[in-house]
Amino acid sequence: MYALTMIYLLAPPPGKAFDLLVDFVQWSTWLFYGLAATGAIVLCFKRPRHPLRSFKSFHPLNILFISFCIYITVFPFIPPSKVKEDAPYSFYLSPLLGLITTLVGLTPWYLRLVWWPRQTGADLMAWVEAEEHDRGSDETDASTATSGQPGNVEHNKHESSNHQIA
Repeated sequence: MYALTMIYLLAPPPGKAFDLLVDFVQWSTWLFYGLAATGAIVLCFKRPRHPLRSFKSFHPLNILFISFCIYITVFPFIPPSKVKEDAPYSFYLSPLLGLITTLVGLTPWYLRLVWWPRQTGADLMAWVEAEEHDRGSDETDASTATSGQPGNVEHNKHESSNHQIA
């Protein structure tokens, strides 16, 4: 990654180097914004009643946003109708650099989060499962602590707060 960073910093096309760097970073940014919005929709249907699901999104707005992200990430590769003859670099260079940077970044991500755990048997998600279990048991404890039966957590929270005041 260091070598790639140095190439981008030291060898941009002459002239509008800052615009080139900003444009190629924006391509990856919008790609991951779209993936995050897609993930929100997928998790809504895959785990609708997850106890730690604190974020909910409005699906039509999410779909509109994902469509916008697709537009922003696909259309930079389509040639414009009017090509500037004095352009310092071709129209597809910025998104292509963003794509290359993303693909190069996927290599260490894959090695660390997929390949290495398979080789060593490490469980990288153990802390998440422990946290989910702890939060789930806290809510269960709160609902059963006052009445001895599972029930409405909010109702039992009010009961337990009244007992603490008295």
